[in-house]
Amino acid sequence: MKGFALAVLLLASATLSMQGEAQILFTAKLDGSQESPPVVSSGKGTVWAVLSPDMKTLTYRLTYARLNAARTGGHFHAAGTGNGGVVKAFTFDGNLTSGTWTSLPDSIVRHLLRGEIYANIHSSSSPGGEIRGYLQAVKGVGFTVAMDGSQENPPNASTGSGTGWVVLDSTGTQLAYNVTVAGMTAPLSAGHFHTLPSGGVVHPIAFVDSTADGVWSGVPDTILTSIENKNLYVNVHSSTFPAGELRGFVTPVQNATFIAKLDGSQESPPVVSSGRGTVWAVLSPDMKTLTYRLTYARLNAARTGGHFHAAGSGNGGVVKAFTFDGNSTSGTWTSLPDSIVRHLLRGEIYANIHSSSSPGGEIRGYLQASRGVGFTVEMSGKKENPPNASTGSGTGWVVLDSTGTQLAYNVTVAGMTAPLSAGHFHTLPSGGVVHAIPFVDSTADGVWSGVPDTILTSIENKNLYVNVHSSTFPAGELRGYVELPSGVVTGIVETVSKTVPSSFALDQNYPNPFNPSTTIRFQVASTSDLSLKVFNLLGQEVASLFQGTKAPGTYEVSFDARALASGIYFYRLSAAGGTSDTRKMVLVK
Repeated sequence: MKGFALAVLLLASATLSMQGEAQILFTAKLDGSQESPPVVSSGKGTVWAVLSPDMKTLTYRLTYARLNAARTGGHFHAAGTGNGGVVKAFTFDGNLTSGTWTSLPDSIVRHLLRGEIYANIHSSSSPGGEIRGYLQAVKGVGFTVAMDGSQENPPNASTGSGTGWVVLDSTGTQLAYNVTVAGMTAPLSAGHFHTLPSGGVVHPIAFVDSTADGVWSGVPDTILTSIENKNLYVNVHSSTFPAGELRGFVTPVQNATFIAKLDGSQESPPVVSSGRGTVWAVLSPDMKTLTYRLTYARLNAARTGGHFHAAGSGNGGVVKAFTFDGNSTSGTWTSLPDSIVRHLLRGEIYANIHSSSSPGGEIRGYLQASRGVGFTVEMSGKKENPPNASTGSGTGWVVLDSTGTQLAYNVTVAGMTAPLSAGHFHTLPSGGVVHAIPFVDSTADGVWSGVPDTILTSIENKNLYVNVHSSTFPAGELRGYVELPSGVVTGIVETVSKTVPSSFALDQNYPNPFNPSTTIRFQVASTSDLSLKVFNLLGQEVASLFQGTKAPGTYEVSFDARALASGIYFYRLSAAGGTSDTRKMVLVK
């Protein structure tokens, strides 16, 4: 453990790469109107912050400009309204601050999820704060921009800086953006979106002094392709550097979660069907891999096929066929063509289940980017405590709104040994019921309002799960944890040896190095509550391979890392009581 901690500590102090597995993007605009009481100020600012998959690290960047008076400080504060206490001080380089806030307390994450963390810049004329902005989770697909002169072609010696964010809406046709620049060698003369390889202007950015806040409507396919391939950038010009003084690329930093509910009403023409389904799909940060899972139930007739189709309306062609295990399908679609990503970003990919009575499709659902913090649920009997032999399965998604007080959810289960008798949200370690889930037959679709702090803490620590009960398994037949999506497929194959091990041990994975899959073996000498997780070099969790109870024995888990980038990763086996072991593995593509 000491070696792992040391590696993470050393690497976390290095320059952070935002191309990795960061999951939740928060953004804000800073001005005087949000102060309490409001301040009349010409100052403006832009900030973004990225919360890691384990919800323990926040990476942030902020640029401000044009305060009324000299800056006297800057901080993150926590308060839903009014003025809150300082929770993190900023260190500035000119008008820019950036950093990584590690070991976040649960209380801070709760404030963040509720939209109660604000960035505040103080000045000598407004010591309580001249400009502030509340961090909010993006609603759509979010991107960050970090600007300086080194990214120009050729690079220049400007000491100016800029921060920006861009959010693509669920229709894929509108980009909202906010950018602030400061410290330039001369007044800003123009600002634009440009694309590589030509470097040509594709859209003007109207700055007011040092800040731009606007919406680009009617975004064409060519721009979506530029975004996919990281060829879209923001450029600001000055008289000193007329070709561009500061540049920053529009950079994806999070897995984008897409969700849908399937029914007959969405077919073209609509179909009267008792069938329902739930599907989620996770687009990797490089926009080249889509990981998905779907469960359906109660078709009118036997299933004859299932696919992803592409069409804005009406009926579109098949673009990906499903392989089913009972009523569920899951997989990883790699090397996505640009055209498919464009359809996905525009909400034009739908999941379709065909039956003998409706060969064109009995139920379908269009994938849409989640409007809030999206979580996924994958249900089976193996995740029960103790595990059971049910061959049933389930798929669900949960979306936390920007106030952090409302959870929308959709779940479908199928293949159970007996009819579903009840469904609930439960929490560990007690396993107690915390909220009822009213199922209609095999599907639940609802909203949990008034979510308390205790539940946010359970979500942060991956202790909230969906459980469905039956007469065969009254304590729970199928269970699935509410998890941030990693976009990693973790096909779990466990084999127990007949010999009871004498100790707790985690073996070196094999093969190592590997591409794209490897096997991890571990052993436990007594019945234990275990978790097996994978981390990147920054200590950020990128996959949860197992979480549950195991009897004494030796186990193997197959880890498929095709959605991850090449590099060094750590995997850690932890048991209740504090026992743990960590090893290093290398993914080479």
